[in-house]
Amino acid sequence: MGDMCARSSDASRSTTGWGRYSRKSASWPPDGALVGFGSFIPELIVDLYAAVVAGDLKTAMALQARINPLKDVVYGGGEPTGDAHARMKMAMYLAGILKSPAVQPPTRLPSGAELKAIEDALRAAGMLKRTT
Repeated sequence: MGDMCARSSDASRSTTGWGRYSRKSASWPPDGALVGFGSFIPELIVDLYAAVVAGDLKTAMALQARINPLKDVVYGGGEPTGDAHARMKMAMYLAGILKSPAVQPPTRLPSGAELKAIEDALRAAGMLKRTT
């Protein structure tokens, strides 16, 4: 981070919100990325970034294909909202990353079909450590 700040007057390229459009965003590629989704799947994000920087589009596309189902159950078709944060917390809890999925009112935890979709995506990714 210090290096990036020191170069702030240079023509450095960085991106944010990278998790949802990772391969596409990295295809230019940036010098760095601020990825909130990285707290959920850090290894996949790091591997994806490395593949893109190395010009390995085949690996980048395979990694993005693994990320997409997880991204879809967290973000759905829209932008991050309280609901998306609740879905990410639940996914991180079910993956064994968080001790609790608790959210602050009025945000509600996912339930029913939405919760099942999160469990299914985690199971498919080999990340499901808990069930509800």
